[in-house]
Amino acid sequence: MGELVKIKQVENLQAELDKIATVEQLAKDAGELAAEAKLDAATAASAKNSTRVKETIKGIVSHPSAKIQLQLSSTIANDQDVQVFINGILITKLTAELGTDMVEFSVPYSIDATDSVIIYYST
Repeated sequence: MGELVKIKQVENLQAELDKIATVEQLAKDAGELAAEAKLDAATAASAKNSTRVKETIKGIVSHPSAKIQLQLSSTIANDQDVQVFINGILITKLTAELGTDMVEFSVPYSIDATDSVIIYYST
């Protein structure tokens, strides 16, 4: 009978340990959600106070798949809303970092000096 009591105590102890692990995970998840909410709020505040800019660049020449780096006239206030168009075609794979004035992308075709590159971003 004593062994049965010990087994039951071990089972109860394991159940309590499982509850602690669940609470720890919930606390971690809540902390991550709070950090994301803070970042979203900061991004929204920045977007509210930002100005949308359009820059048109001509004279770029590049080979297919070459990395193209362009320096903008202002720093980027929201790296999630940078858009680059080449002759009206949206470039979906690009790199633009918050607080910098650089945009980098590559396309699988050549760009010549007569092509039009338009960049929209927030400052």
